[in-house]
Amino acid sequence: VIDYSLTDESAEGLTQDQVKMLTEQDFELVIGSRNFVSAYENKEDPSKNTADFESQLIGAKAGDTVRVTVTFADSFTYTDDKGDTYGSLAGVCVSFDVTVKTIRTVAVIGFSGGSEWLKNPSRASPTTNKPCKRS
Repeated sequence: VIDYSLTDESAEGLTQDQVKMLTEQDFELVIGSRNFVSAYENKEDPSKNTADFESQLIGAKAGDTVRVTVTFADSFTYTDDKGDTYGSLAGVCVSFDVTVKTIRTVAVIGFSGGSEWLKNPSRASPTTNKPCKRS
């Protein structure tokens, strides 16, 4: 379970609705689900590559606060469960302050090969956590 919010620098230039949408408390994130922000790879400018959100939290303990930097996919838009769209965040690089509140272990029945994934869950991630490079 995590709390996350945009850093002040990342909130600059975004609408209030976007900032609100990118802030959450008591969010149940499952590491390895790949349901959050994916890794971003820019073939034209590799300096803009960022790792996925989840892999940047591996190794954090309950009570830790981690700075996570991600870039939204070039096709990213967000529509909430009411159908409201909060504007395009396509290609936007942001940093979050993420506080790990609780860590739980989830047993997955019938999952084979898990130990290899646990050793390297971000093998598809092009880089590690680093600050955004804005043009």
